[in-house]
Amino acid sequence: MDDEVDNFSVISRDSISSKLSTFWSKVTFSSRKISSSLADICSYIQSTPDAHLSPIKELVIRKERDGVQHEFLLLRVANPTGDEFWIRLERKGPTGTLSRLMSSEWEANDIAILSGKRGPLLGRAKSIEKTRVVFRVPPSLKDLLRVLDALGKESKSYQLWPVWRS
Repeated sequence: MDDEVDNFSVISRDSISSKLSTFWSKVTFSSRKISSSLADICSYIQSTPDAHLSPIKELVIRKERDGVQHEFLLLRVANPTGDEFWIRLERKGPTGTLSRLMSSEWEANDIAILSGKRGPLLGRAKSIEKTRVVFRVPPSLKDLLRVLDALGKESKSYQLWPVWRS
């Protein structure tokens, strides 16, 4: 990731619940990027009372051209007042020692990066668009929270290579 990414994390659920719409305080409508773990983003969305009024207008799946050809998801979202921003969702391998390369399964490192502009979320690696969905009836951030929660419970590991089961 770029050095210009700001990181934030959740201190406690109680501190978040005591603030109104804390997710919106993290969203930027400029080209600045803010990064967090997916679990923290989900906590922020869950504590935001008006998240159900925030439509997901577009979903884009992109794939990097070179190397491992990493895939990531971009979401174009609007806040309840109609201002739009982008979220990049991706799963990466854990950061740490080289000895972890001996195994093909690790704990997932799911992250979300928010920005008011799409361009900064594309990163330095060249990527191509694989799929684009523009919703006629847009789901909301609350709907996204339900999907991400289910995915997080179902798939807790990061797999560098597919595991073939017989």
